[in-house]
Amino acid sequence: MKIIRYLSENILFLLTLFLLVFIPLYPKLPLLDIKHTWVYIRIEDFIIAVVWIIFLIQFFKNKATLKTPLTIPIIIFWIIGALATIHGILFVFPKLEGVFPSIALLHYLRRIEYISLFFLSYAAFRKKTSVTPLIVTLSLTLLAVFFYGLGQRFLGFPAFLTMNEEFAKGIPLKLSPLARIPSTFAGHYDLAAYLILMIPLMGSMIFGYKKWLVKIFFFLTATAGLILLMMTASRVSFVVYLLSIAFMLILQRKKFFIIPVFIFSFILLQSFQGLSQRLASTFTQVDLVVDSRTGKPIGVASEFGGNQIVIEDKQSTGENLPQGSKYINIPSNLGKKLNSDIIYKKLKSDGTQEEIITRSGDVIVKKAFAYDVSFTTRFQGEWPRAIEAFKRNILLGSGYSSISLATDNNYLRILGETGILGLISFLGIFLIAVIYLWRLLPAITDNALRSFVLGMIAGVFGLSLNAILIDVFDASKVAFVLWMLVGATLSLVKTFENKSVNYYYELKRIFFSTPAYIVYLIIFAFFIFGPSLKNYFAGDDFTWLRWAADCPKIERG
Repeated sequence: MKIIRYLSENILFLLTLFLLVFIPLYPKLPLLDIKHTWVYIRIEDFIIAVVWIIFLIQFFKNKATLKTPLTIPIIIFWIIGALATIHGILFVFPKLEGVFPSIALLHYLRRIEYISLFFLSYAAFRKKTSVTPLIVTLSLTLLAVFFYGLGQRFLGFPAFLTMNEEFAKGIPLKLSPLARIPSTFAGHYDLAAYLILMIPLMGSMIFGYKKWLVKIFFFLTATAGLILLMMTASRVSFVVYLLSIAFMLILQRKKFFIIPVFIFSFILLQSFQGLSQRLASTFTQVDLVVDSRTGKPIGVASEFGGNQIVIEDKQSTGENLPQGSKYINIPSNLGKKLNSDIIYKKLKSDGTQEEIITRSGDVIVKKAFAYDVSFTTRFQGEWPRAIEAFKRNILLGSGYSSISLATDNNYLRILGETGILGLISFLGIFLIAVIYLWRLLPAITDNALRSFVLGMIAGVFGLSLNAILIDVFDASKVAFVLWMLVGATLSLVKTFENKSVNYYYELKRIFFSTPAYIVYLIIFAFFIFGPSLKNYFAGDDFTWLRWAADCPKIERG
């Protein structure tokens, strides 16, 4: 009877802990296919549906509540998402190809599913003593993810990826020794985002306990997360890790640890050539061949001299990505102006022969930095599509699913799909949460919970930075865990609530502060000078005028 009574009183708490273990560890194996897309309904969707049925039963028994500090901001975001979806289906989709109302509805319901776990977790963690089992669950789950990643690298454990249509069918893949490790996640970027959330949290818990054995355990757990992060070879996430861990140490008032942690991280980095090589290749100095008549880039010279310039098209797949087609000018002398034969070398699809095409013309060879293809894809492909979707309706965007599966900038994705109103309402959820936590933080007397809250703030800060280049808030495993932890954090802090929070006063103070005015000026300057970004090498205008002045006079007959 005691067991039944305990389960009845703590069912939501136990279910939340179960989900915090199951979602990160269980691979994304498909169950039901969805027409017009290669995204599948999976087992976690059914489990979450069952959990919500149990939640509603508890709600009608007055054992759970939907009243939280974030209820109104979340409902506003959902309403704007619904309006954007309806607007897109009625007015935008008929003008587009390859978009379907049914998929838009599923995308919208998916966003509701992500955030709905906030309410479950908020109702589950009503006791101050709940923080210890929560921390133990998170740390042991992180270690399990770490050991499975090691198994993929050294023991041939399978990976279940969703990075393309074939992989998404649930085919177990054996990774090569040099592959980027995804562990139990659907891709290495998803895993890296999860680690960005967890590493600052585990690092913060080092300061939450006095016993040295406990401190050592959390240090080793955080280090295991860092090692796994390096095995993903995600450049963006490594940089974000450094910023988020520094932010955590500042919040903990342990700034003197920042430099030792950075030194330790970079020493560890030297053991992972994949990540260090990718960091080094982000921007590569090249000899850029520019058409002297138009000022447009022709290609990167692999060699030049005399009357010949060789441009070699290096086709590559896998880890060594080719350089992109976007360049940053390096201030230097005027460059070398040549009248040369340009030889193009291109490998055929079978990789056995070369095709050589020659053309002649006046060109300039100048120094520049080249982005790699990863950044070029964002700047020239994914981001412009999102901006185009945003321009169709700046208030509501083009509706969910109107952009490709990946934008690699979560904020541009939200803008493109739900417009300015959608982005403001989404960011408003986190703003209200931060205000609530920050105002009640002084009342927290439990050192472990205080460290947990500070670690969560730093982890969410890291995710917000990661979202600039990766769609972290729409990655299911990351999103589910994030919203459950946000709910748990706010619920645990509420147990120490000793005063109400005046959100109107706090928002007014934020929006009329000096940092806010700086942000307003930056946004204003972007709108004024943004159109000039389309100009290629705008800073070279005086150089081109000098070349024009030096041209020999052409006599007309």
